[in-house]
Amino acid sequence: MDETLRQRSDGDWEVTLPSGQVWSSPSKEALETLFQSQRRSEAAKQRFLEAWKRAVKLIGPEYFQADAESVDTATDKWDLQPDLMALTELIRSPISPGQRTFIGACCSFYNSESGQILLGLAGDDRMNLCDIARTLDEERTAIVAELFLNYRGW
Repeated sequence: MDETLRQRSDGDWEVTLPSGQVWSSPSKEALETLFQSQRRSEAAKQRFLEAWKRAVKLIGPEYFQADAESVDTATDKWDLQPDLMALTELIRSPISPGQRTFIGACCSFYNSESGQILLGLAGDDRMNLCDIARTLDEERTAIVAELFLNYRGW
């Protein structure tokens, strides 16, 4: 456990998170469990962001409402929200079925209803994970899998 775990004079344990927030508990084990869970959650958020950046680059940054100077400088998924209207037009354009599916699958992480509509425009509104995996190339499958594994809600 991190060196910020310490026992207070009243016997309780406390830990200071990287954010500066302090948690305390009479149980050292409970505090360690919470702290480890928090660290895993933060790591998952970072992995999700990195996968999301790769998706944005493949789809095209111009189809996202970027609050960051560039995809690479984004520090939060909120910095790269999909422009659903622009993506709807893109899906209706002459692009590959795999790219259509990829766009719909990725947008499902942002908004499940909009993602499902986009998947419908991609060719099948009943598309499931197996259909998505079958339709995508290896690079896009890996991105969707990474997003799925690290998704903690938008």
